[in-house]
Amino acid sequence: MRPPPVETPADWMSQALRGIVDPLAQMLRLCQGARPPPISRSASPAVGKPCAESPLIHQAVGFAEYDRNVSATQLEHTLLRKTFTELSGEDELLSYDEFWAALTQTLRFDLSEAEAQRVWSRVAASGGGGGELSAAGITYEQFLHGVSNVPFLRNVVSQYKLVETKFEVPEGYDYSRSTNENYADASEPRRFYGCHQALREGLDYSYHTNYTEARQYWQDQAILSVVARTKPKRTPWIVYTCGPMGAGKGYALSWMSKHGYFPLEDIVHIDPDHFKKLMPEWEEYTRRSDRAGDMCHRESGFMQEIAQEVAMRNSQNIWVDGSLRDGPWFVKVFQDVRRRFQKYKIAIFAVSASEEVVRKRIAARASQTGRAVPEHLIKASLQSVASSLEMLTPLSDFVARISNETSTPVLEAYIRINASRDWGLVQAQFAQPEMGTFPNSLAPLALVQVDLDDSATPLFTDANATRAVVNLDHPSLANLRGAVRSAKLALSPRSPITLHPEARAAAGVPECAASFAFAYPAALSWGLLEEGVDLSHAACNVLTAGAFVFFDARGGICGVCAVCGLAEAECADVASRSYYMLQFSAPVLLSPSAVAHLKPRMQPVTLAALLAKGAKQFGWIAPGEKLPDVGLPSLAGAFVYDMVDRTILFSVVDEYSMRAPFF
Repeated sequence: MRPPPVETPADWMSQALRGIVDPLAQMLRLCQGARPPPISRSASPAVGKPCAESPLIHQAVGFAEYDRNVSATQLEHTLLRKTFTELSGEDELLSYDEFWAALTQTLRFDLSEAEAQRVWSRVAASGGGGGELSAAGITYEQFLHGVSNVPFLRNVVSQYKLVETKFEVPEGYDYSRSTNENYADASEPRRFYGCHQALREGLDYSYHTNYTEARQYWQDQAILSVVARTKPKRTPWIVYTCGPMGAGKGYALSWMSKHGYFPLEDIVHIDPDHFKKLMPEWEEYTRRSDRAGDMCHRESGFMQEIAQEVAMRNSQNIWVDGSLRDGPWFVKVFQDVRRRFQKYKIAIFAVSASEEVVRKRIAARASQTGRAVPEHLIKASLQSVASSLEMLTPLSDFVARISNETSTPVLEAYIRINASRDWGLVQAQFAQPEMGTFPNSLAPLALVQVDLDDSATPLFTDANATRAVVNLDHPSLANLRGAVRSAKLALSPRSPITLHPEARAAAGVPECAASFAFAYPAALSWGLLEEGVDLSHAACNVLTAGAFVFFDARGGICGVCAVCGLAEAECADVASRSYYMLQFSAPVLLSPSAVAHLKPRMQPVTLAALLAKGAKQFGWIAPGEKLPDVGLPSLAGAFVYDMVDRTILFSVVDEYSMRAPFF
């Protein structure tokens, strides 16, 4: 059966985003200066002639990682075929009903049907089957295309393979004891297994229990089913729900997801109750006693801690389900997020309802379950929300107040009063389309700071309006200097920096920086580089992949952020690395006039992942620069890539100020 059509954002949303600044963006924006002035069409960068030699794929930046990915893909092909056959049955067509059954019955994903329908429709949107799905289902070729382009579908495949090894509850399991007591491993020293060994080792075992080997592997499977949702975000969000029991927090968030304002299929949902329901022992616990939740509480909390840490290290948007009732405790939690994960923004969704409605819902739930809630707990729940919000609001970036009195939640206010009550304000932050792989989309570009003070030898000897000269005697360039044909790096025109002082440090911009330019890679004889030579130093990245160069008011170089590759690995430990990410909007096809205009600045592509996809040359478009036949200029700057059959532009996007992190 073909799923019903998924609702799309209303026209007013697009109009609002094209406006000056919507209230949420205005509240969150860090940039306070004016937009950089448009650059005239005649102001093409004087970069000189492109270097004659392009790297072969095996010589290019990031080839080792690209090669590993290709090898893994080849190994996975047989497994993918097996998974597809098991999902689709004998007719070799995977229907929506079969897909939905796999999600809910086999994998037990925490996903509504509306969210599953959006994932299903992305297989068509990513290009498989010409952008359409047949009523009967999708073919194996469409399935392969979807796995390549839709991260959530890759997660489905990986989890489907894992369930082939099911966890069996031991014979004689003691249901009078909790799961953490039954599966405790008290041996010393503690032994850790699976893919989260380092995280397990750092947990508090004065409170938690270490688990048996088999149970640790099962926990990993359950955790991965929750956390592997999307690619890393450059400025991710962690969202906490807040509200008394009976306010309908889960319903309100599900309603927001159904209408596309807060798409849960793209957000890691950390819910200890979901982990409880995944436990093989859960159904028997619930059959025997009304204390099933208590019996699974310690282990579900243990899994919640690991899941949240994994998701944050992978820079994913996260929803932590709860009540925030213990305000002082969450003050410490918020402060810890600020200290260890500085890229994260913190949001609170405070869901409320009148006391009368809350009590009616609690009574209805008690009637269904046969378990009444004590009066003192109801009163404490109603009173705790206000005090928690008072403590936590100053530590947050965004607070949305949502009234859930009726079947349709209402956005009452956010941090400051919002008279429009416009759900698009939330949608603009959390509902981002998925476009697949290059050239249908450009993965986030990873940038790493270059320490200009790590050597007595300066990295640059000179710089003017069109080029910067690298000092090849710099010790970090020892493995590279023999292949450098010219130490002169072509520069784009400089653009002013208008970033707010508080945001400069977070973006790695020196305090003295007044402008920036993009430095293209150096002219290299790639064939002279020895195979396996270490070029991982950030200074080498400047020459092999390019960099953003910062200038002070006098024109001197005061900072550099080098390109070090594409940040596209879903399980990469992004947050623990000291790099920043540029994210990009959907591609724009350029006209012949625009291509001719850009020709003087184009340089050979040096990133292996892009070379493998057919990209030949690239160029940087300055913020505000106008191009022939292109409507609005890219306010945050853009990269252009020349393919065999087309030239495409990817504009840099910023979630808050609609600008890149430097200007």
